Amino acid sequence: MSGSSYLPLPKELRNPMKGLINLQNEDEKCFLWCHVRHLNTEKKNPQRIKLTDKEFAKKLDYSGISFPVSYKDYNKIEKQNQININVFGYSSFIYPIHISKEKYKDHIEVLYTEEGEKSHYVYIQNFNRLMNNFTNHKETKHFCMRCLHCFSREDLLEKHSPDCFELNGTQKIDMPKPGSKVYFKNYHRKQPVLLLFMLILKP
Repeated sequence: MSGSSYLPLPKELRNPMKGLINLQNEDEKCFLWCHVRHLNTEKKNPQRIKLTDKEFAKKLDYSGISFPVSYKDYNKIEKQNQININVFGYSSFIYPIHISKEKYKDHIEVLYTEEGEKSHYVYIQNFNRLMNNFTNHKETKHFCMRCLHCFSREDLLEKHSPDCFELNGTQKIDMPKPGSKVYFKNYHRKQPVLLLFMLILKP
């Protein structure tokens, strides 16, 4: 998985209110240009890569990073540039691909899109605005980037975040080794659903 040259956004994401900036790069550095636009904001034609952007790119540390940027590069870019990177995919809905475990002050969110064999990174200028378009709520919502649950207030999201990190950010499921067998032993925890169902239907 890696991003390359410019791809048009799907029609349903082209509305400026979605909070996306699709950099029109002709090289394979779309991830770098997203990083540049995050730090070097532009109000007029932000999708265009200007000379000032090319100069600004020289300030970023992408040494040892191959283009197009792939999944294995995220953590290295984070450490070399002191930034949290969160990457999301899109397939008629938004889903997380990489959620940073670093604790830097700055953070960037990008959207990974595909069209055939081509792929592209798009800068997410406003994650809440992007996600709000997938709900039926008109008022502003605050979304957790790990579980994508929405909250009506920012303080509720902040209260949720530590628990979500413990559940979705650090723990992992240890699967059994290939060829091994798993046996159910806690028979005393079984629920007599069928018997209960028969009793309910009994005239």
